[in-house]
Amino acid sequence: MRTHPTPRPRRALATALAGLACLPAAALLPLGGLSDPAHAAAPAAPTAAPTVRIEPGALDRGPAPEIPRIVGTTLVDGDVRIPIEAEYVGLVGRLPDGQYLVTTSSEGVGTRTLRVAPDADPVVLTRRTPVDVVRLRKETDQFVVARYRAARPGGRGTATVQVRSLTDGRVVASTVLDGGATVLDADHAGVLLGGFDQPLRRWDPETGRVRVLPGARNAYRADLTVDRIARFTADPYDGGCTEVSLVSAPTEVVWRSCRDAVMSWSPDGRRMLTDHKLTDGLGPSRIVERRGNGAVIAVYDAQGFFEFPDWEDDGRHWIVDAYGARRHADVRCGGGECERVGPLRRNEGL
Repeated sequence: MRTHPTPRPRRALATALAGLACLPAAALLPLGGLSDPAHAAAPAAPTAAPTVRIEPGALDRGPAPEIPRIVGTTLVDGDVRIPIEAEYVGLVGRLPDGQYLVTTSSEGVGTRTLRVAPDADPVVLTRRTPVDVVRLRKETDQFVVARYRAARPGGRGTATVQVRSLTDGRVVASTVLDGGATVLDADHAGVLLGGFDQPLRRWDPETGRVRVLPGARNAYRADLTVDRIARFTADPYDGGCTEVSLVSAPTEVVWRSCRDAVMSWSPDGRRMLTDHKLTDGLGPSRIVERRGNGAVIAVYDAQGFFEFPDWEDDGRHWIVDAYGARRHADVRCGGGECERVGPLRRNEGL
Protein backbone atom coordinates (compact mmCIF):
# COMPACT_ATOMS: atom_id res chain seq x y z
CA MET A 1 0.00 0.00 0.00
CA ARG A 2 1.59 3.27 -1.12
CA THR A 3 0.75 6.61 0.43
CA HIS A 4 1.73 10.16 -0.41
CA PRO A 5 3.49 12.37 2.15
CA THR A 6 1.61 14.89 4.21
CA PRO A 7 1.93 18.43 2.86
CA ARG A 8 3.27 20.85 5.41
CA PRO A 9 1.32 24.05 6.00
CA ARG A 10 2.23 26.90 3.64
CA ARG A 11 1.51 30.61 3.63
CA ALA A 12 0.93 32.97 0.71
CA LEU A 13 3.93 33.37 -1.57
CA ALA A 14 4.33 37.08 -0.83
CA THR A 15 4.42 36.33 2.90
CA ALA A 16 7.01 33.62 2.37
CA LEU A 17 9.29 35.92 0.42
CA ALA A 18 8.91 38.67 2.96
CA GLY A 19 9.78 36.24 5.74
CA LEU A 20 12.83 35.01 3.85
CA ALA A 21 14.07 38.56 3.28
CA CYS A 22 13.88 39.26 7.01
CA LEU A 23 15.89 36.21 8.07
CA PRO A 24 19.43 36.83 9.30
CA ALA A 25 22.16 35.26 7.20
CA ALA A 26 22.94 32.75 9.94
CA ALA A 27 19.41 31.38 9.78
CA LEU A 28 19.97 30.32 6.18
CA LEU A 29 22.96 28.16 7.07
CA PRO A 30 22.68 24.47 8.02
CA LEU A 31 23.38 23.42 11.59
CA GLY A 32 24.86 20.15 12.75
CA GLY A 33 24.98 18.96 16.31
CA LEU A 34 23.38 15.55 16.88
CA SER A 35 22.60 13.57 19.99
CA ASP A 36 24.59 10.63 18.64
CA PRO A 37 28.04 11.43 17.16
CA ALA A 38 27.82 8.30 15.03
CA HIS A 39 25.01 9.97 13.07
CA ALA A 40 26.80 13.31 12.65
CA ALA A 41 25.06 15.38 9.96
CA ALA A 42 26.90 16.63 6.91
CA PRO A 43 26.79 20.26 5.72
CA ALA A 44 23.67 21.10 3.71
CA ALA A 45 25.47 21.76 0.42
CA PRO A 46 29.02 20.35 0.24
CA THR A 47 31.01 21.15 -2.87
CA ALA A 48 31.28 17.42 -3.70
CA ALA A 49 27.53 17.12 -4.26
CA PRO A 50 26.51 17.64 -7.91
CA THR A 51 23.93 20.25 -8.87
CA VAL A 52 21.55 19.07 -11.61
CA ARG A 53 19.66 21.74 -13.59
CA ILE A 54 16.51 20.22 -15.04
CA GLU A 55 14.85 21.28 -18.29
CA PRO A 56 12.34 18.48 -19.06
CA GLY A 57 12.52 18.85 -22.84
CA ALA A 58 16.29 18.36 -22.85
CA LEU A 59 16.29 15.08 -20.89
CA ASP A 60 16.68 11.62 -22.40
CA ARG A 61 13.54 9.45 -22.25
CA GLY A 62 13.59 6.64 -19.69
CA PRO A 63 11.27 3.78 -18.69
CA ALA A 64 7.81 4.61 -17.40
CA PRO A 65 7.40 5.22 -13.65
CA GLU A 66 6.98 2.14 -11.48
CA ILE A 67 4.52 3.96 -9.23
CA PRO A 68 1.09 5.49 -9.95
CA ARG A 69 0.98 9.15 -10.98
CA ILE A 70 -1.70 11.69 -11.82
CA VAL A 71 -1.22 13.11 -15.33
CA GLY A 72 -3.67 15.95 -15.75
CA THR A 73 -6.82 14.31 -14.37
CA THR A 74 -5.92 10.75 -15.40
CA LEU A 75 -4.44 8.19 -13.03
CA VAL A 76 -1.57 6.38 -14.77
CA ASP A 77 0.04 3.23 -13.37
CA GLY A 78 2.00 1.25 -15.95
CA ASP A 79 -0.56 0.16 -18.56
CA VAL A 80 -3.46 1.26 -16.35
CA ARG A 81 -5.25 4.48 -17.36
CA ILE A 82 -8.19 5.73 -15.27
CA PRO A 83 -9.69 9.05 -16.44
CA ILE A 84 -11.34 10.89 -13.55
CA GLU A 85 -14.01 13.55 -14.09
CA ALA A 86 -12.87 16.49 -11.96
CA GLU A 87 -11.02 19.78 -12.22
CA TYR A 88 -8.35 18.62 -9.75
CA VAL A 89 -7.26 15.07 -8.85
CA GLY A 90 -4.86 14.10 -6.07
CA LEU A 91 -3.51 10.60 -5.46
CA VAL A 92 -3.69 9.41 -1.86
CA GLY A 93 -2.37 5.90 -2.49
CA ARG A 94 -2.54 2.56 -4.25
CA LEU A 95 -4.50 -0.21 -2.55
CA PRO A 96 -3.35 -3.86 -2.42
CA ASP A 97 -6.26 -5.06 -4.61
CA GLY A 98 -5.40 -2.92 -7.64
CA GLN A 99 -7.67 -0.04 -6.69
CA TYR A 100 -6.66 3.51 -5.78
CA LEU A 101 -7.74 6.18 -3.32
CA VAL A 102 -7.93 9.69 -4.78
CA THR A 103 -9.26 13.09 -3.84
CA THR A 104 -11.05 15.35 -6.31
CA SER A 105 -12.29 18.91 -6.45
CA SER A 106 -14.69 20.50 -8.93
CA GLU A 107 -16.72 23.70 -8.99
CA GLY A 108 -20.30 22.98 -8.02
CA VAL A 109 -19.42 19.53 -6.64
CA GLY A 110 -16.83 20.42 -4.00
CA THR A 111 -14.20 18.04 -2.70
CA ARG A 112 -14.64 14.28 -2.59
CA THR A 113 -12.68 11.15 -1.72
CA LEU A 114 -13.07 8.36 -4.29
CA ARG A 115 -12.04 4.74 -4.63
CA VAL A 116 -11.32 4.09 -8.29
CA ALA A 117 -10.39 1.05 -10.38
CA PRO A 118 -9.98 0.26 -14.08
CA ASP A 119 -13.25 -0.32 -15.96
CA ALA A 120 -15.39 0.47 -12.92
CA ASP A 121 -17.47 3.39 -11.72
CA PRO A 122 -15.82 5.43 -8.94
CA VAL A 123 -17.08 4.85 -5.40
CA VAL A 124 -17.67 8.08 -3.45
CA LEU A 125 -16.40 7.63 0.11
CA THR A 126 -16.58 11.20 1.45
CA ARG A 127 -17.91 14.55 0.34
CA ARG A 128 -16.79 18.07 1.30
CA THR A 129 -13.50 16.75 2.69
CA PRO A 130 -10.45 19.06 2.48
CA VAL A 131 -8.25 17.46 -0.16
CA ASP A 132 -4.99 17.69 1.84
CA VAL A 133 -6.08 15.80 4.96
CA VAL A 134 -6.81 12.29 3.67
CA ARG A 135 -4.38 9.48 4.58
CA LEU A 136 -4.42 5.75 4.10
CA ARG A 137 -4.18 3.73 7.30
CA LYS A 138 -1.38 1.32 6.41
CA GLU A 139 -1.94 -2.43 6.81
CA THR A 140 -5.70 -1.96 7.16
CA ASP A 141 -8.78 -1.48 4.97
CA GLN A 142 -9.32 2.02 6.34
CA PHE A 143 -8.35 5.65 5.71
CA VAL A 144 -8.19 8.74 7.90
CA VAL A 145 -9.66 12.22 7.36
CA ALA A 146 -9.48 15.36 9.50
CA ARG A 147 -11.78 18.35 9.47
CA TYR A 148 -10.78 21.58 11.20
CA ARG A 149 -13.33 23.97 12.68
CA ALA A 150 -12.07 27.52 13.22
CA ALA A 151 -12.33 29.05 16.65
CA ARG A 152 -14.74 31.75 17.66
CA PRO A 153 -13.14 35.03 18.79
CA GLY A 154 -11.15 34.38 21.94
CA GLY A 155 -11.47 30.61 21.67
CA ARG A 156 -9.57 27.67 20.17
CA GLY A 157 -10.45 25.68 17.10
CA THR A 158 -11.04 21.94 17.05
CA ALA A 159 -10.17 19.10 14.71
CA THR A 160 -12.43 16.12 14.14
CA VAL A 161 -10.37 13.11 13.08
CA GLN A 162 -12.18 10.10 11.63
CA VAL A 163 -11.16 6.61 10.60
CA ARG A 164 -13.35 5.44 7.73
CA SER A 165 -13.90 2.23 5.81
CA LEU A 166 -12.36 1.92 2.34
CA THR A 167 -15.36 -0.19 1.35
CA ASP A 168 -18.15 2.33 1.80
CA GLY A 169 -16.72 5.34 3.65
CA ARG A 170 -18.60 4.70 6.89
CA VAL A 171 -17.07 6.13 10.08
CA VAL A 172 -15.33 3.43 12.11
CA ALA A 173 -13.96 5.67 14.86
CA SER A 174 -13.82 9.39 15.60
CA THR A 175 -12.19 11.81 18.04
CA VAL A 176 -12.29 15.59 18.56
CA LEU A 177 -9.08 17.42 19.50
CA ASP A 178 -8.78 20.96 20.84
CA GLY A 179 -6.52 23.31 18.93
CA GLY A 180 -6.53 21.45 15.65
CA ALA A 181 -4.38 18.59 14.38
CA THR A 182 -2.62 17.39 11.23
CA VAL A 183 -2.76 13.70 10.30
CA LEU A 184 0.91 12.84 9.76
CA ASP A 185 0.62 9.08 9.21
CA ALA A 186 -1.48 6.10 10.26
CA ASP A 187 -1.08 2.34 10.56
CA HIS A 188 -2.67 -0.63 12.33
CA ALA A 189 -1.33 0.62 15.70
CA GLY A 190 -2.92 4.05 15.48
CA VAL A 191 -2.95 7.55 14.00
CA LEU A 192 -0.04 9.96 14.45
CA LEU A 193 -1.13 13.60 14.81
CA GLY A 194 0.91 16.80 14.80
CA GLY A 195 0.57 20.37 13.59
CA PHE A 196 1.97 23.81 14.26
CA ASP A 197 1.86 24.74 17.96
CA GLN A 198 0.45 21.27 18.68
CA PRO A 199 1.99 18.37 20.61
CA LEU A 200 2.76 15.07 18.91
CA ARG A 201 -0.13 12.73 19.69
CA ARG A 202 -0.93 9.11 18.92
CA TRP A 203 -4.60 8.17 18.77
CA ASP A 204 -5.66 4.54 19.10
CA PRO A 205 -9.02 4.29 17.25
CA GLU A 206 -9.76 0.90 18.80
CA THR A 207 -9.56 2.10 22.42
CA GLY A 208 -10.16 5.83 21.92
CA ARG A 209 -7.00 6.70 23.87
CA VAL A 210 -5.01 9.78 22.82
CA ARG A 211 -1.44 9.79 24.11
CA VAL A 212 0.94 12.77 23.99
CA LEU A 213 4.50 11.92 22.91
CA PRO A 214 7.02 14.31 24.49
CA GLY A 215 9.70 16.22 22.62
CA ALA A 216 8.17 16.70 19.16
CA ARG A 217 5.92 19.73 19.19
CA ASN A 218 5.26 21.38 15.79
CA ALA A 219 5.62 18.09 13.87
CA TYR A 220 4.85 18.50 10.15
CA ARG A 221 6.02 15.24 8.53
CA ALA A 222 6.24 11.61 9.65
CA ASP A 223 6.64 8.10 8.28
CA LEU A 224 5.79 5.30 10.69
CA THR A 225 7.26 2.65 8.37
CA VAL A 226 10.78 4.09 8.68
CA ASP A 227 10.31 5.48 12.21
CA ARG A 228 11.03 9.10 11.29
CA ILE A 229 9.43 12.41 12.19
CA ALA A 230 10.25 16.02 11.28
CA ARG A 231 9.29 19.04 13.33
CA PHE A 232 9.99 22.75 13.56
CA THR A 233 11.61 24.01 16.74
CA ALA A 234 9.57 27.22 16.34
CA ASP A 235 7.72 29.12 13.62
CA PRO A 236 9.94 28.70 10.52
CA TYR A 237 9.11 32.30 9.57
CA ASP A 238 10.62 33.39 12.87
CA GLY A 239 13.88 31.40 12.80
CA GLY A 240 12.52 27.95 13.62
CA CYS A 241 14.69 25.01 12.52
CA THR A 242 13.89 21.50 11.33
CA GLU A 243 14.76 18.56 13.56
CA VAL A 244 14.42 14.96 12.35
CA SER A 245 14.07 12.34 15.05
CA LEU A 246 12.65 8.89 15.67
CA VAL A 247 8.93 8.41 16.19
CA SER A 248 9.86 5.78 18.77
CA ALA A 249 12.21 8.26 20.49
CA PRO A 250 11.17 11.83 19.56
CA THR A 251 13.94 13.45 21.63
CA GLU A 252 16.70 11.56 19.73
CA VAL A 253 17.60 14.02 16.96
CA VAL A 254 19.28 12.48 13.90
CA TRP A 255 19.48 15.61 11.70
CA ARG A 256 18.95 19.33 12.10
CA SER A 257 18.77 22.21 9.64
CA CYS A 258 17.79 25.85 9.96
CA ARG A 259 17.39 26.18 6.17
CA ASP A 260 15.60 23.06 4.89
CA ALA A 261 12.43 21.11 5.62
CA VAL A 262 11.74 17.45 4.92
CA MET A 263 9.52 16.56 1.97
CA SER A 264 9.63 12.75 2.28
CA TRP A 265 11.73 9.71 3.12
CA SER A 266 12.51 6.80 0.81
CA PRO A 267 10.66 3.52 1.48
CA ASP A 268 13.64 2.15 3.43
CA GLY A 269 14.43 5.44 5.18
CA ARG A 270 18.00 5.55 3.83
CA ARG A 271 17.34 8.72 1.83
CA MET A 272 15.17 11.80 2.08
CA LEU A 273 14.18 14.81 0.02
CA THR A 274 14.26 18.34 1.41
CA ASP A 275 13.41 21.82 0.18
CA HIS A 276 13.69 25.31 1.66
CA LYS A 277 11.65 25.62 4.83
CA LEU A 278 9.87 28.74 3.50
CA THR A 279 8.84 27.19 0.19
CA ASP A 280 5.37 28.42 -0.68
CA GLY A 281 3.05 28.97 -3.60
CA LEU A 282 3.51 26.69 -6.61
CA GLY A 283 6.30 24.53 -5.23
CA PRO A 284 10.08 24.52 -4.67
CA SER A 285 12.53 25.42 -7.39
CA ARG A 286 15.22 23.35 -5.64
CA ILE A 287 15.09 19.85 -4.14
CA VAL A 288 17.98 18.35 -2.20
CA GLU A 289 18.44 14.57 -2.12
CA ARG A 290 20.08 13.44 1.11
CA ARG A 291 21.10 10.34 2.97
CA GLY A 292 19.19 9.52 6.11
CA ASN A 293 21.72 11.39 8.26
CA GLY A 294 21.41 14.55 6.16
CA ALA A 295 24.51 14.14 3.98
CA VAL A 296 23.80 15.66 0.57
CA ILE A 297 23.75 13.30 -2.43
CA ALA A 298 22.71 15.83 -5.08
CA VAL A 299 20.94 19.15 -5.57
CA TYR A 300 18.26 19.53 -8.26
CA ASP A 301 17.23 22.91 -9.68
CA ALA A 302 14.18 23.50 -11.89
CA GLN A 303 13.90 26.39 -14.30
CA GLY A 304 10.35 26.68 -12.98
CA PHE A 305 9.36 24.55 -9.99
CA PHE A 306 8.73 20.97 -8.82
CA GLU A 307 5.45 19.28 -7.85
CA PHE A 308 4.46 15.94 -6.27
CA PRO A 309 7.76 14.11 -5.65
CA ASP A 310 7.27 10.44 -4.79
CA TRP A 311 9.77 7.62 -4.26
CA GLU A 312 9.92 4.48 -6.35
CA ASP A 313 10.08 1.17 -4.52
CA ASP A 314 13.85 0.73 -4.97
CA GLY A 315 14.44 3.59 -2.52
CA ARG A 316 17.05 5.19 -4.78
CA HIS A 317 14.94 6.91 -7.43
CA TRP A 318 12.01 9.31 -7.23
CA ILE A 319 9.51 10.77 -9.68
CA VAL A 320 8.63 14.46 -9.74
CA ASP A 321 6.69 16.77 -12.04
CA ALA A 322 9.35 19.27 -13.17
CA TYR A 323 8.36 22.59 -14.75
CA GLY A 324 10.57 24.29 -17.30
CA ALA A 325 10.09 27.68 -18.94
CA ARG A 326 7.19 26.54 -21.17
CA ARG A 327 6.65 22.81 -20.59
CA HIS A 328 6.61 20.30 -17.76
CA ALA A 329 6.84 16.52 -17.43
CA ASP A 330 7.36 13.74 -14.93
CA VAL A 331 11.06 13.00 -14.51
CA ARG A 332 12.95 10.30 -12.62
CA CYS A 333 15.92 11.42 -10.53
CA GLY A 334 18.37 9.78 -8.18
CA GLY A 335 22.05 9.94 -7.36
CA GLY A 336 22.57 13.13 -9.36
CA GLU A 337 21.03 11.88 -12.64
CA CYS A 338 17.61 12.51 -14.20
CA GLU A 339 15.57 11.26 -17.16
CA ARG A 340 12.13 12.12 -18.51
CA VAL A 341 9.49 9.44 -17.92
CA GLY A 342 6.29 11.18 -19.02
CA PRO A 343 4.94 13.26 -21.91
CA LEU A 344 5.86 16.90 -22.26
CA ARG A 345 2.89 19.12 -21.42
CA ARG A 346 2.46 22.83 -21.95
CA ASN A 347 2.46 24.99 -18.82
CA GLU A 348 -1.05 26.36 -18.36
CA GLY A 349 -2.56 28.84 -15.95
CA LEU A 350 0.77 29.91 -14.46
